[in-house]
Amino acid sequence: MQAIFDLFNQVPRATWSLASSLRDSGAKEARVVENPDSVDFDANQFDIRHRIDLRGVLYPQERSALLILNQELRLSREFLQALWDSSGICVCADGGANRLHDFFIDERERAQHLPAYIVGDLDSLRDDVRAFYEGHGVVVLEQSTQYASDLMKSVQVSSLHFNHEPFRACARKGRVDTHNGVGEMIAARQAAGWTPEPLRLLVLNAIDGRFDLTVHSVAQMYTLREQHPYLTLFYITPTDLLFLVPADGTCVSYTSDMRAAMFGCCGLLPLGGSCTLRRTYGLKWDVCAWDTSIAAGRVSSSNYLVGDTGCYVDADRDILMSIELRWNGVDRWYTAAQLSNHSSHEC
Repeated sequence: MQAIFDLFNQVPRATWSLASSLRDSGAKEARVVENPDSVDFDANQFDIRHRIDLRGVLYPQERSALLILNQELRLSREFLQALWDSSGICVCADGGANRLHDFFIDERERAQHLPAYIVGDLDSLRDDVRAFYEGHGVVVLEQSTQYASDLMKSVQVSSLHFNHEPFRACARKGRVDTHNGVGEMIAARQAAGWTPEPLRLLVLNAIDGRFDLTVHSVAQMYTLREQHPYLTLFYITPTDLLFLVPADGTCVSYTSDMRAAMFGCCGLLPLGGSCTLRRTYGLKWDVCAWDTSIAAGRVSSSNYLVGDTGCYVDADRDILMSIELRWNGVDRWYTAAQLSNHSSHEC
């Protein structure tokens, strides 16, 4: 616990108050409040401009894509299946196709888990993997440009698949330019006043392996938020769920059983630059008027979600939130949710 207080720069205990005082929006002095292990969360008490529902990570959504990048898949089979079932399509970024192929031990399972697209400069895609997927009708899109990462290329393909119907036929018929055809199609649509519908992206393996690629993946979260606000992006790692919390009042919601079964520590990380947390509610250590900065060493880490069904974050700029995932709990929660949904359908 002492480490938590150190991370909050040892705010004097005299400034602490009851959790309910955080509902007073007029506070100007930096404060840290230690809450009980569970507090009631009523979203109606807050000025909410953005909403993030963490149930959406696992619940099926037609307009959603599962993106697999080129790192070892270190998830349980049950959780990968949960993500697969909840997504409309799967897109493998170059060598991510190798990872998906090798995750399964026999051809039958591989044939049951076919990505819709494989995209990238294809320098990492093995010949045997390409032959297998092309033999099963998967569209392989070479995009040789080095001015977009494989992650960005897979995001662009997902966006075109759901928001520009002609793209699907062009891709199947091999009519997409192999240098930067996907990026050029996106640029053309934007120039024509494109207004795409919301799309959820679940990304595996973006935060793992080489540190420079990890930092680049974090940078892409901020870039995509700025350039493509219709996207809701979640990074899923072997240890965490990461997403951007938009500035100016965001409700992050979940269910009480999700919190109990799945979530461990959490953090609010100012990786896009220094910012002020005007107010939080629903964390073990809530803050008011609290400046957070990597350079200054003021970072909220090793915190916990204690709001029974959600938390509220009001920052003056977008901030990254990380939530530790307890994998045994994730698998149990998903199995229970499936059984519950099945029972409700039978009724």
